[in-house]
Amino acid sequence: MTKRRFIRASVAVGIIAVLSVAVFLRPETAGVTLVNESDDLVVRVTGDINGATFDFADIPRGSSRKITYTVSQENHYNISAELPFDRKLPPQTGTFGDRVKTDHRFVIKDDQIVIESGRD
Repeated sequence: MTKRRFIRASVAVGIIAVLSVAVFLRPETAGVTLVNESDDLVVRVTGDINGATFDFADIPRGSSRKITYTVSQENHYNISAELPFDRKLPPQTGTFGDRVKTDHRFVIKDDQIVIESGRD
């Protein structure tokens, strides 16, 4: 009887250890918000952050979309937007740096894409 309890306890501890390691080694994710502050509907927004691609269409004025990405040491981004009548805004490219910040926002204006930095 005690041998069975020992085996069951050992298996339970092993399962807990494996699950703990899996949770600990899971990649850290972060997010940014894409906000349309232009006077028009945004026809299309495309880009990537650390290889995670996104493609949104028909974002109404005043609306936003969430983008989630996996954090790395240098968080690279590339984003482009198109407004009605084939107006393409200059692409925004850069890095967030080596620290994860929250509340980053890509803000689409009438003539440019602006990144508003979040907080640590």
